[in-house]
Amino acid sequence: MTINSSRVNYTPNRFGCPAMDKQNGYVHAPTMVHGPKIRARGPKFFEFHNQAKLFLNSLAEWEVKHITEALIFELSHVEITEIRQDMVEYLNKIDHKIAVEVAHAIGVNAPTTSSAPTHTNKSPAVSQEHFPSKDIKGMKIAFLVAPGYNAKQLNALRLAFKAANAVNFVVAPTKGVIKGDVALTDAENVEAQFTYTSSRSVMFDAFVVVGGKAASQAMTHIGNAKGFILEGFKHGKPIIAIDEGIDFVDVCNLPGVQLSTGALVTSEGVVSVRGMTVDEKAPISFEKDLSGTAKAIYDALLPRRFPYRNIASIAI
Repeated sequence: MTINSSRVNYTPNRFGCPAMDKQNGYVHAPTMVHGPKIRARGPKFFEFHNQAKLFLNSLAEWEVKHITEALIFELSHVEITEIRQDMVEYLNKIDHKIAVEVAHAIGVNAPTTSSAPTHTNKSPAVSQEHFPSKDIKGMKIAFLVAPGYNAKQLNALRLAFKAANAVNFVVAPTKGVIKGDVALTDAENVEAQFTYTSSRSVMFDAFVVVGGKAASQAMTHIGNAKGFILEGFKHGKPIIAIDEGIDFVDVCNLPGVQLSTGALVTSEGVVSVRGMTVDEKAPISFEKDLSGTAKAIYDALLPRRFPYRNIASIAI
């Protein structure tokens, strides 16, 4: 219940502040059990590094990179050079390579020799790569549209995603009903829940851009719409582009991605297909369609992330 008023409330610290109240704090009563019973931690408690090393050994390459970038991000906000240096020395007790990389990035001296454990123990239970998704249940799918989108394609895919227990959302320049390229019944009308200025890509798991020449041309002039694709690609999320929607995605210049010029193409978790027809009598079904466009879309959504993309050149 104590509200600490000192500058720091942890130990060790460079100000010499105590971490506990030694006068009025709780004290264990000594009890004779083959010697005095005291409140203390055994020597094994102070071995902090072997388990951390096991954790790193167990991760995939992209997961280690993610942690390294997170360390650089957090420690670069520390203003006091001595503390940044101390943290690098501590990292060196876990992994020398990470310590050196972090040191260079945050402007302190890199350790010349390793103090880390040398064991190679690992656990498959730690890495996300050992637990692939079995379905797309619960995924938040964002349809990126503008007036003039291909209404039949959008509605067909929305029904297919809903049947697979994914959750559909529509993002457009304005909220409310967005007119497609053909007239629809009231029950079929598409209503945007979000706008490009009121939402961000981080709110969704995957992105779909259907056809529609007018929609594609309009979206190329909306910076935030392109931001959805660029940021989503940078975060490894699946992207589906159909017909003229491919032209919009092409404007985003996704590095290393090949887009369809006719046939179905899957590249770096980006599925693009031209000439997609919708048969209302035979709706798209991810359960029944084991090949072709439906399978390509489902297979791209299933991993949820594509962490090995080349994203160094993306500024967003």
